Amino acid sequence: TALYRDILLADRFSALKNLVEGWFGELADFGEGDTRVIRSITACIRRNYTNPFFGNADICAYTGYSMSYLCTMFKRNIGVTLNYYITQVRMEHACRLLAQTDEPIEKIAIEVGYTGAKHFSRSFKNHLLLTPGQYRKQMADYQDDV
Repeated sequence: TALYRDILLADRFSALKNLVEGWFGELADFGEGDTRVIRSITACIRRNYTNPFFGNADICAYTGYSMSYLCTMFKRNIGVTLNYYITQVRMEHACRLLAQTDEPIEKIAIEVGYTGAKHFSRSFKNHLLLTPGQYRKQMADYQDDV
């Protein structure tokens, strides 16, 4: 995860101390109980979704909860599975990039946490019922009409 990488890259004790203090301060801002855990999880997802290998196991390691407890608690509080939420965050970013840039689909796929355009396109179509190309065209047509 990003925190682990930052810890490994800390070159001085003071840098490590600042990292840890910032992390604990961030956790304190999340609140208590399930609310704190859910906010912590969603923040972790938003920091790491661009990593194509990021998933439920990373979130379990981050929170210290078992997979089964974590998945049940997340679905009960948010209403969707962890995997669906991660995909949703990735798709939100992909939609912004498709609508606002001319970057190739392959580059957008990698930027939002997929290893390639084929898997990204399949996931995008399952999630939005359009291919990335169709979505980009639809957004361009909408912009032309406005």
